[in-house]
Amino acid sequence: MDPFIQSVNDLDNGQDGTENTKQARSSVCALQCSDLSVHLNGHHVLKNVHLCAHTGQWLAIVGPNGAGKSTLLKALAGLEKFQGVVKLKDLPLEQWVAKEKAIEMTWMGQMEPYVDDLRVLDLVQLGRMPFQKPWSTFTAEDHSAIQEAMQITCTWDLRERLMGTLSGGQAQRVLLARAFCTKSDVILMDEPLRALDPPFQSLWMSWVREMLIKGVTVVTVLHDLNVALAADRMIVLDQGEVFHEGPTSSRELHRSLERVFEKSIRVMEHLETPPSHEKQSWYVLINTRDSKL
Repeated sequence: MDPFIQSVNDLDNGQDGTENTKQARSSVCALQCSDLSVHLNGHHVLKNVHLCAHTGQWLAIVGPNGAGKSTLLKALAGLEKFQGVVKLKDLPLEQWVAKEKAIEMTWMGQMEPYVDDLRVLDLVQLGRMPFQKPWSTFTAEDHSAIQEAMQITCTWDLRERLMGTLSGGQAQRVLLARAFCTKSDVILMDEPLRALDPPFQSLWMSWVREMLIKGVTVVTVLHDLNVALAADRMIVLDQGEVFHEGPTSSRELHRSLERVFEKSIRVMEHLETPPSHEKQSWYVLINTRDSKL
């Protein structure tokens, strides 16, 4: 069966693993930071940020434009200079060997660059490079991980195409396949829904749920607040500081979202009870033209 159809059917049948995910959640921080600050060109972009991304949970980072969301994600990945402490599995980030860190934690940035004349399969294979030994070739495990990631993201049939011949949405799915084939325990994604049409946005959420069931920790930066509300926990940033942090079901968090976006949105509760397999019962309504989204 086509993997897209199978994933949608699984969601319709309530097989998204929500209950199993709840049971698997842990109080252990897979990725955390304390007193994290970032200065860029003399500007205080982040100020004393504290967070804990729990093992097997999805943490969404949201906030107005310029709040420091992408900068925070880059700092957590070790791609931006910072003051403070960032720990991956209780070990300070600077103590990790680069190769081992790349195996444990995957980064997918916003607007990831690629070479137009690079073959799709070759780009996805780059996700397995941290596992390679000098002068070695890809193992059966590598090939299996690559094919699985490409089939899940519906890019396997594109494998012989050149990146420059793809649409924006197709290219984004290829980049997601490269991230997923690493099978890291922690995955950071900055605007992963960019250029994806609604069916694939829905499918992306099913991919995340499947990763959570396996104990993967997911940290995302998202502008789509409706998608972000499907996460387990949320951090709301404003002007480089944590405005609020808590479970996405919290009414306090909902009110904080409304305040930080200057009342240009409202977080509403669905009038009808969602199906038992659907966790989310909240949605965001944009109610003015002055939204800071």
